Amino acid sequence: MHEELCDQVFDSFDRDHSGALDVKEYLMMMGVTHGGTIDQKLRASFDLFDKNGDGVLCKAEIREMFVSIVKQKRAAERFRATGIRTAAADEPVDAKALAAIDGVINTVFE
Repeated sequence: MHEELCDQVFDSFDRDHSGALDVKEYLMMMGVTHGGTIDQKLRASFDLFDKNGDGVLCKAEIREMFVSIVKQKRAAERFRATGIRTAAADEPVDAKALAAIDGVINTVFE
């Protein structure tokens, strides 16, 4: 999808212009793009991270989800600070953040 169009689509759901989607905005987007009930929207969100399609999130998939959240947060912070939108995938995640993510995941999976 063309970058400008992606920005326009994102902006249409970012109602408070924060540079990030809160839960309400995200569910609104899921309603438009996926339709259905809240359970169906949650399933669609779950399926985004269930890379192997086995119906459960393994340690690696949860780590990827957390890294994605950190990147989204940093991209939103950059947007709020500069007004320049960057792709979340391009945001760096430092060793300290990765260690914190791994600590949480290891605690959950013990």
